[in-house]
Amino acid sequence: MMTLVRRFLKMYKGMAVSAGMILISVIGVIYGIMPATQRILELADQRKNLAEEVQTLKTKRAVLESVDEGAIRNSLLILLSAVPSDKSIPSIFSTIEQTALVSGALIDTVAIANPGSLATESAQKQSNEEKKLGSGIIAFTVSVNGTPKQIRDFLDQVVRVRRSLRIRYADVSFFSGTKATLRTGLDAFWTPLPASLGGTTSPVQQLTQSEESMMKTLSAMPAFSTPDAGPASGSAALSPSRDPFAP
Repeated sequence: MMTLVRRFLKMYKGMAVSAGMILISVIGVIYGIMPATQRILELADQRKNLAEEVQTLKTKRAVLESVDEGAIRNSLLILLSAVPSDKSIPSIFSTIEQTALVSGALIDTVAIANPGSLATESAQKQSNEEKKLGSGIIAFTVSVNGTPKQIRDFLDQVVRVRRSLRIRYADVSFFSGTKATLRTGLDAFWTPLPASLGGTTSPVQQLTQSEESMMKTLSAMPAFSTPDAGPASGSAALSPSRDPFAP
């Protein structure tokens, strides 16, 4: 038996050495060359991503250098005066007060439709309409007195001010040829500023022509959000020092 084994080893000794070398080479490829190749491919992908990020940063820098910081700041202030970052209830009262002053109408009452939502957890819940619009809505009602022309001017002016308002309904009662009362429901809009502005490689785009046109339109609208120095006509008109919820 041992003789057969020695004869077998002598006969296939060369082949065994070759097979061993091949096996060692295969193991070297599996555990050495393949991981190194995979690492090289990963480094190539990282290099490609870094090159893209560098190009994005160059483009972003070029855009930022081409804009005027003062103009951007002014545009932001205009947008915030149209749609504030919080509920900004005083700006609503000021807008209604100044609109009534311009139209000559006298304010009777201004009431928030759901004042409890201003200070409770329900204020954090958005309605389906708010989710669709992407902004919060503050519903309120206004009652004003005046001549038919003053009432008409008030309705025409209240949607042409910079503070974004929407008329939900309007009921007008005529008592004589020169006296009328308006009760209207309006919506004011607000939206919080984004919590995150994105990473350093987030692209920055310049304003489109339609966006620039919108900014020009907004800037041309009267900004009634800041109370005017002059008092509103009529004893029923609101003033900054008067409690709008007081009888």
